[in-house]
Amino acid sequence: MRALDLLEHHPMVSTTTDARAAVRLMVEQELPALVVRGDARRPYLVLPAHLVMSFIVPEYAKDNPALARVVDEKTADTIARALEGRTVGDLLPHRDHLTAVARVDHDDTLLEVAAVMAGSRSSLVVVGQGDEIIGVITARRLLGVLFPATDTVAPDAPAPGEEP
Repeated sequence: MRALDLLEHHPMVSTTTDARAAVRLMVEQELPALVVRGDARRPYLVLPAHLVMSFIVPEYAKDNPALARVVDEKTADTIARALEGRTVGDLLPHRDHLTAVARVDHDDTLLEVAAVMAGSRSSLVVVGQGDEIIGVITARRLLGVLFPATDTVAPDAPAPGEEP
């Protein structure tokens, strides 16, 4: 099996995309991250969902998660307002917290794709054919192929070869 066989449609956003619209896109399409394109319409970085969370969670709650408990539900429900009037570019933290877009070729093997994901510490890679980006492969898709549903083991069940 090759990278081409695992392609997924994954929309790209720009730094000028409305932040709330981008987050809704993540939710509706169950995306692990946003692929942010540069000026040349080429992907240039990955913005993972956990970094979006970092933008909307108040600093005091990140510094001490126990303080989040003292905020009432009505106030907590307003955290999404942190995105009002913001763009994806506003969500981008320091460059060292972002992942450059990892790229694989359309004819790379599953192991090559997995190696690039692991090496880049990214939950997705873009797939290229020549100079063109033809899709994305997510870690979820790759793991689903490597560990098909027929191989599932109940969490309490012993692993193969273990004593019950």
